[in-house]
Amino acid sequence: MKIITLCLILLSAISVTKASLKVLALLPFDSYSHFSVGYGMSRALVNAGHHVTVVSPFPLNKPLKNYTDISTEDFIDFMEKSELQFQSLNLFITLFSIENENLNAFSFESALKIAPLLEILAFNWVGSEIVDFYMQHPKIHKLLESNEHFDVWLVETLFFDALNYGIAEHFKCTMVTFLDFAATKLVDDLTGK
Repeated sequence: MKIITLCLILLSAISVTKASLKVLALLPFDSYSHFSVGYGMSRALVNAGHHVTVVSPFPLNKPLKNYTDISTEDFIDFMEKSELQFQSLNLFITLFSIENENLNAFSFESALKIAPLLEILAFNWVGSEIVDFYMQHPKIHKLLESNEHFDVWLVETLFFDALNYGIAEHFKCTMVTFLDFAATKLVDDLTGK
């Protein structure tokens, strides 16, 4: 509920500005559920009169006024080919596997103690893959080499901070981050919650 309230406050604050803002949004994941949250915010900004450029693997079927797509549909293939999701899961399974059926070899209590470490390792690994993919993408290079100006950088906060802060610094714009699911303990710590 706090996240929805914060998003509404952000959208309200941006919508009452006198000038139209140029917003650059990165919605990088190959999951439509992740995309839909950022798309909803982007669409609300467009409806409020701002221009939004969205980098995502889900280009719109119909053009929308003041909405520019930078399609990275090839990210979906990249994720499928590299099987990042399965590699993260395999890391988890490998660390928790028991060679024999002696259930005393690894207790549930010890599994709970190592779970935050696994979360950090998996998310950071996936995050670094996302940063590598997007920073090597020709469309991102073209955008970075352009003379475009953006007032706001809208991006999901999820373990690809090198990309987040780097883009915000490059365009000298304000970074607004969001998370489309309940925050993990690690995200809470990173955001001071």
